[in-house]
This record gives sequence, C-alpha cells and structure tokens, in this order.
Amino acid sequence: MRQAEFLEEAIRKKREEMVSIGMVKGLQSKETIICSQELDNLMNEYYKVLINSKESSTVLDFHDILLTSA
Repeated sequence: MRQAEFLEEAIRKKREEMVSIGMVKGLQSKETIICSQELDNLMNEYYKVLINSKESSTVLDFHDILLTSA
C-alpha cells in the first residue's frame, strides 16, 4: 500500500474516532481536541506526501477526503 493510501485510511479512521468522541464527550472536551489535533497532523503529513510525489490526480483525492463528511 502506498504511503498516501495508508494516510487516507488513517485520516478516515481518525475522523470517525473524533466524531464519535465529540458526540459522547462534547466538541470542546480534551479528548476531542486531542483527536482533532491528531487528525490535523495526519492531514498535514498526507499533504506533504502529495507535494513530494507531485501526483496531481492524488491532489484531487485529497480535496475529496477533506470534503467528505464522516
């Protein structure tokens, strides 16, 4: 599995986790905020991979991931 594909899956799972925690503990809970920061880090890492690989078609996939709601 390519690194970008691995990160896409990790982003999807982290987003689901964040939403789940947010619904149970609230959007401003420490756990939700930490999970959100972890999601941000994954997305930043994914973006760096895309920039380094210069895969223009994958940039569109990244855009789709950002717009896809959990």
